[in-house]
Amino acid sequence: MDTRDLTLRCLAERDGDLWLGYCVDLCLGTQADSADEVKAKLHDMIEDYLLDVQRAVNNGDRELAHEMLTRKAPLTVQLRYQRAVLLGWLRRGDKPGRSQRYNEYKQVPVTAG
Repeated sequence: MDTRDLTLRCLAERDGDLWLGYCVDLCLGTQADSADEVKAKLHDMIEDYLLDVQRAVNNGDRELAHEMLTRKAPLTVQLRYQRAVLLGWLRRGDKPGRSQRYNEYKQVPVTAG
């Protein structure tokens, strides 16, 4: 089966006592008590989600797999991610703030003919 490399943009963001985690490119989200925990939970969610994509491809439903790989987070989450990019660039080397952006690198099945 043909695969392609995919870079998934992710955001971990503190909200009071909780950390919220988002995968901007797959519209996934979770919460936890720490940044490390929210990143681990989001990593597991992404893995499970991509297994579902693989199942769709294996069942011959490439259209569903394509839809699953191209859905995006709401604009508000995308804007918070871009704000974290900007703040990270401005801080350069300072300790992380209440938002941390990072990437997950995955191989996914090719869904287009």
